[in-house]
Amino acid sequence: MYIEPFITSAIVVGASALAIFQLSLLLRDNGIMDVFYGLVFVLATWIMYILHAGGSWGQALVLLLVTLWGVRLSLRIYIKHRHRPEDWRYHAWREEWSAKGVGYFLIRSFLQIYVLQGFIIWLVLLPVTLVMTEPALIVTSPFVVLGTLFWIVGFFFEVVADWQLDRFLKDDSNKGSIMTQGLFKYSRRPNYFGESLMWWGLGIVALGVPFGWLGLIGPVVITYVVILITGPMLEDLWKDNEAYQEYARRTSYFIPARPRSVLTE
Repeated sequence: MYIEPFITSAIVVGASALAIFQLSLLLRDNGIMDVFYGLVFVLATWIMYILHAGGSWGQALVLLLVTLWGVRLSLRIYIKHRHRPEDWRYHAWREEWSAKGVGYFLIRSFLQIYVLQGFIIWLVLLPVTLVMTEPALIVTSPFVVLGTLFWIVGFFFEVVADWQLDRFLKDDSNKGSIMTQGLFKYSRRPNYFGESLMWWGLGIVALGVPFGWLGLIGPVVITYVVILITGPMLEDLWKDNEAYQEYARRTSYFIPARPRSVLTE
């Protein structure tokens, strides 16, 4: 293992976070970090591949998987985000931090939204970075095959769940209703489950290279974020909604499972 790809990844992610922060100041919208999130992964992976990879089919496959995931994710978020005000989470932070002064807002925004997310991206990218250090990785390696299968299943969950949710939200008759059909019948966060599974797949692929176990840090981090940080923020929006609470009592929070029977009085 050599260290150059790790340095390259850190530089690309850091520079990207700084550039997105500057753009957010012009647009007065911190929500654009979500739009560019997937593309930062793609950019870092492509640059590592060009500068450091040996051109093996295993490395090319990982490049393809990250590109497919990141471009689709950013495109979906862009379509949802355009012509809309700043996301409610970022807007709440803007009001809270701005009340303490412009300087406080700038520093807090940069550190909490861009530096922190940049560091998380760098950690999640670790399996990809490790793959780019090993030119001998072959596409028929058992780790590559198994990891790719995990990735495909995860991609299916994320894409289908996103499609089902977007279609549900576009129907005006569903306004104020709870999405409980399709994959959401088996998990309250099937798209998050899919994203986590994809990164576990890439973590498995990385096990085929020296020190590949370090790559498991990536899926551990993203799983922690979606289960214990992002998910609870969304759950909190529905804490006073009895219909959602009923849905939550019978539906798995994360891993898809058969709905539980709920006794009613």
